[in-house]
Amino acid sequence: MRCHNPKVVIGSRSVGSFIRGREIVAIAVRHGWRDAGPGANHPHILKRQGDRPVPVRHRLENKYEAQGLLKQLGIPRSDWPEKLKMRNLYLPYAKVFDKETSTWCLTGRDSRHRDFGVAAADSIEKAEERLRNWVLDSLLSAADDGEDRLRDLYVRCPAEARCVVLGPRDLLPIRIRLLRVRHGLSQAAMAERLGITQQAYAKLERPGSNPGLDTLVRVERALDDSVLEYAG
Repeated sequence: MRCHNPKVVIGSRSVGSFIRGREIVAIAVRHGWRDAGPGANHPHILKRQGDRPVPVRHRLENKYEAQGLLKQLGIPRSDWPEKLKMRNLYLPYAKVFDKETSTWCLTGRDSRHRDFGVAAADSIEKAEERLRNWVLDSLLSAADDGEDRLRDLYVRCPAEARCVVLGPRDLLPIRIRLLRVRHGLSQAAMAERLGITQQAYAKLERPGSNPGLDTLVRVERALDDSVLEYAG
């Protein structure tokens, strides 16, 4: 047996639902904060002994603002609302050991039960890392063509399956690239809208990048679209 990459054909909404301030307040109260009532410009002022008061608006602009507030309030991520948690995506794979070459061969299977990548190595761990890199390259290539292959991944790893795991630092750059292409913008045009260099912007589209909250808000506004479609 030999492992060969299959010929995988990469086929040819804004989600920003508003978060209400009272949802944040209810979570904060469970963690020792007190709603001191309305302030001059905010319907809620959260107070806790030893901490600075935290104003909360009636209607938060987007998920980033809500996430920033929860971080400021010291709320552990495990207690965040599901709609604010960034989630992983998964690609299950089948594995076969080739005795002739002492090689593990892994074949990814997408949510439509199609082969999605093959990788081989002398250990499952190495083969999985190679498969993961192949999948990331393929997702980026699809995004370059305006095709969304993230939807072909699983939101949960199927029971009793082994899966390649893609986290937020992998998914956000792909999502940003996809939206930029679909809006007909070059990297240079996006960089101009954000007021940064093209080189700095290009880093945002590379898996593993870790843009800050302010940067993500600016990207979302520049695209007039949500980059957190896969945020749970």
